[in-house]
Parts: sequence; C-alpha cells; structure tokens
Amino acid sequence: MEDPKPQANPNPNPVSAPGAHALLLPSFGRGWPWLVYIGFALPVLLWALAFFTKSPVFANLFHNYGLYVASPAPVGSDGTLYFLSLSGVPGLLIQVYAFVRALLRKDRLDAVLCAVLAALLFLFFFFGLNYEVVRVLDFGGL
Repeated sequence: MEDPKPQANPNPNPVSAPGAHALLLPSFGRGWPWLVYIGFALPVLLWALAFFTKSPVFANLFHNYGLYVASPAPVGSDGTLYFLSLSGVPGLLIQVYAFVRALLRKDRLDAVLCAVLAALLFLFFFFGLNYEVVRVLDFGGL
C-alpha cells in the first residue's frame, strides 16, 4: 500500500484566511471611502458630539483632530502654509497614500475621487472654514 501524499494546504498562512485577519489587518479596498470617513464623517460626528453635549473635551478633540489628522496641509488660521508646524502631516500622508495606491491599482475613478476629496479638504482648511465651525463650540476655558 502506497503512502498517500500529504495534501498541500491551499492557504498556509492562517492570518490571510478569509475572515481571520478582519481584526488584525482590515482590508483597505478603495481609498475614497476611507478618505470620506477620515476627512468628513468622523469630523462631523466629533463636531456634533461637541456641539450637542457642550463638552470642552469633544470640542478640543474635534479641533485637534481636524488640525492634525484630517487636514491635508499645514495651514494656519490666516490661510498661510506653515510647513514647520507639523499640523496636517498625517492628513497629507493619508491623502497621498490613498491617491498613489489608486494609481498603482490603475483604478482611475478611485484616483479621481481621492484627488477631489483631498482638494475639498485642502480648500476647507486653506480658507479657514475650520475656524468658522469651531467658533460655535464651547471650549470651556481649555
């Protein structure tokens, strides 16, 4: 009787098994939904929490998140670009990563949507609209 050949495991890496990596490494997929979440949905949620609860903690969290994470450029309150302030660096890296990844995948629609979302966010911060929406929040002496 012949010794049966061991069957090769079609998926030797257990982390890459379907569903096994959902908590460890979520799939990135297209870039524009992430940019909508990071640049628009989460800031709107934080603003709403700060506005309706009148909490200085949420107001400060919204302001700092907008300046340091969502902003795609280091822009001051007067619209001047301040490259040494480091505000906007994570946002810029996120925008560039999503755009370049879309280009590498040759997904033109995703690349165009990423560029449009980045431009909208840049204009929002460049024209100081972020400071207009912050004015109605209660910072309570923070």
